[in-house]
Amino acid sequence: MQPQRKKDLAIFIQVLQRMHRLQEKYWRAERDLNDTSLSKRVSNVYHSVTSAVCYPLKENELDTQLRDCGEHIIINNLFLPPLDTDNQFIPIMCVDCDFTVIPPQMRLYVGMFRTSRSGKPKVFGFRFETSHPDSNHDYCHGQFTRTFAHRSEEFSIFPKWIPERVPCILVPANDPISLFCVMLISFYGKIMWTKILSDIAIDDKYFKVFRELL
Repeated sequence: MQPQRKKDLAIFIQVLQRMHRLQEKYWRAERDLNDTSLSKRVSNVYHSVTSAVCYPLKENELDTQLRDCGEHIIINNLFLPPLDTDNQFIPIMCVDCDFTVIPPQMRLYVGMFRTSRSGKPKVFGFRFETSHPDSNHDYCHGQFTRTFAHRSEEFSIFPKWIPERVPCILVPANDPISLFCVMLISFYGKIMWTKILSDIAIDDKYFKVFRELL
């Protein structure tokens, strides 16, 4: 594995682990990233989703899976931190990031889960992807999705009417690390830079993207 790709993989794992510790901390405290208490409704939705959909991956489980994955990381059941707007949605992420190919490829699936009045889970989703070389989508982009990576059967509650091919929205990223960070910033704003990214020794090649965003 080339030194730069090895370094990129290490940085990605570091960011992923930090995000996971952050979400554990804030869901446990029932507060959002602005340190505001979650409403009773949000707490109830969270507990309903963890019961009916999936339980959050624990830190030791994540670390074990990351060790076992090697250079092709596939992780499910990654809860994102509580949202401070539209906060009755519980965001759950699946990661598929392959550093064995050139250029490295990433797909991030984020399901926005909530419950109906009857307690049944409802969801719609987003997919963030690196570029597809030699295709019409040779740029990092985001799209709606009605599947959830390797768990499409379990998550068949996605609405069938959601379009998956259009729109294909340009995302200001150029590699898996910047795509992952841009995804986090798109959900949480600049506070995510402060909470996770600002003190990581990130190469200059990533800073162009972050300067444009922040």
